[in-house]
Amino acid sequence: NIPLDPSGFYLTTWSAEAGLADGRYVIRIKANDTIDVGPDNQNASVFVNITIDNTPPTTTDDSDLSEPWYGTDQTITLTCVDNLVGCNVTLYCVYDDGTTPCTPTIAGTTVSVTCPDGSTCVRRIRYFSNDTLNNIESIRNSSRIKIDKHSPSITIDSPLNGTTKSGLIDLLTT
Repeated sequence: NIPLDPSGFYLTTWSAEAGLADGRYVIRIKANDTIDVGPDNQNASVFVNITIDNTPPTTTDDSDLSEPWYGTDQTITLTCVDNLVGCNVTLYCVYDDGTTPCTPTIAGTTVSVTCPDGSTCVRRIRYFSNDTLNNIESIRNSSRIKIDKHSPSITIDSPLNGTTKSGLIDLLTT
């Protein structure tokens, strides 16, 4: 027996069977009129679409796995995929490689990885996403993003300024 609510409808709550695989399902709910009063006595049924999703989304980044050196700041794109209910939000942070990793708190999918002029930086992005049912994936790390904005320098040890020399001169750059 399901109790009658104040508006005159019967209300109940139910849950899907534990272990039901992720997917989309159609549930048929049927009500039977057991009183049999009058010619309008009918049974009624309705179909309800439900989605079961216990799987977190998967987020990837487009950083280069070969970890090359760049001479300019880089833009990295994060891509979230969820095959059932869709992605809700992607959170990220950028930190210096070799230091304590940061906690992702910035929402977005386009990440600007910067390095000050005159510096050499090695950075990583930490990120994760959740879907619209709040299934949360594990935190992921990008490849190292290496940026070199330090200008090279030349030191001439020999010949000394003002001297003349013939032949080849070795120049070392750093």
